[in-house]
Amino acid sequence: MVSDWWHKDYHSVIDEIMAPGFRGQTISDNNLIQGKMMFNCSMVARDDKTPCHNHAGVAKFRFQKGKTHRLRFINTGSQGTERISIDGHTMTVIANDLTPIIPYDTKVIILGTGQRVDVVVKADAGRLDSAFWLRATLSPCSVAKQHFAQAAIFYDDADENELPDSKAWPDEDPNTCANDELYLTQPLYPIQVPEPSFTQEMDIGVIINETDHFLWTFDGESPRVDYNHPTLLAAKEGNLTCFGSEAGIYDYGSNSSIRINIWNPLIAPHPMHAHGVEMYVLSQGPGKWDGSTITNPNNPLRRDVHMVQGGGHLVVQIDTWNTGLWAFHCHIAWHAAQGFFTQFLFNSHEVTELDIPDSIYQTCREWDAFTSRTVVDQIDSGI
Repeated sequence: MVSDWWHKDYHSVIDEIMAPGFRGQTISDNNLIQGKMMFNCSMVARDDKTPCHNHAGVAKFRFQKGKTHRLRFINTGSQGTERISIDGHTMTVIANDLTPIIPYDTKVIILGTGQRVDVVVKADAGRLDSAFWLRATLSPCSVAKQHFAQAAIFYDDADENELPDSKAWPDEDPNTCANDELYLTQPLYPIQVPEPSFTQEMDIGVIINETDHFLWTFDGESPRVDYNHPTLLAAKEGNLTCFGSEAGIYDYGSNSSIRINIWNPLIAPHPMHAHGVEMYVLSQGPGKWDGSTITNPNNPLRRDVHMVQGGGHLVVQIDTWNTGLWAFHCHIAWHAAQGFFTQFLFNSHEVTELDIPDSIYQTCREWDAFTSRTVVDQIDSGI
């Protein structure tokens, strides 16, 4: 697992970004591999009371020389896009977000928050006593106090008390935070993208609201969850009229396949995540989509998180086979908290027939009772 890291707890960061007048970015303190990385304690802010140790250590892994090892990298962070490499080793990518793909070789893989990539690596770069750095570096489009993280990989006879002195691959980061080119990433099991039954245009934006809060917008809205009125339960009852645009619900009725054209005119990149489904990823790149170009239309990449670069577009398509109400949002935690999400309702005529467990209704009753005597401090979108 790779992850940016804040010394502040989650709710303290939410308090920071949801304060009236906030206009900046929250900056991570460290970058981690498997939950570990050393930190220069001289970089600790004056008001940061987190205990700090200069030599906290790094994660360590063993490779058997001559063997091929499978690794699954998961970006469990809140904001940063990671560039991952292993000194002296070429990685063969075999899956994106658990979808097997036709293998291809690379020196560097790109992981936005929430993304997963499986690779295989052959331990053939040195002697039995060799050691190498595994590196995760936050791309410059991700703000951070410390951009780099390292973990040590030891071959069979290498001394774990001696850290590697290997050299990094040359890496010219284009600073777009974009994923690999789509022509490289074809699923192993081909599925041709169907003709869409509906196309949705969705632009990314920002607003300052009446209370001087900075919010993200998606298709012109900055939704907010009402914990006391769950949208799925309302959809089951066939009553969504009680929700205004603030809920961010898109009812696609019985449409079978939805094409979504996302335009990001701002400089910040965003990892777009769909719950409950896989997305066909049809087009990505700088500028607006030309309205027709699709990469690998007979077998486009399928995954559930994909980056849209700053000043660029992302076109995805979703088959609506999975009946229900599903979130579609930016996977940067702070952006989702500031309203960057929406809800897709698929097959609303079937949702009324869903068998929702009684335990869910009981949880809602208990929540209603709790909030009748307690004020819930929901200062963000609630997602």
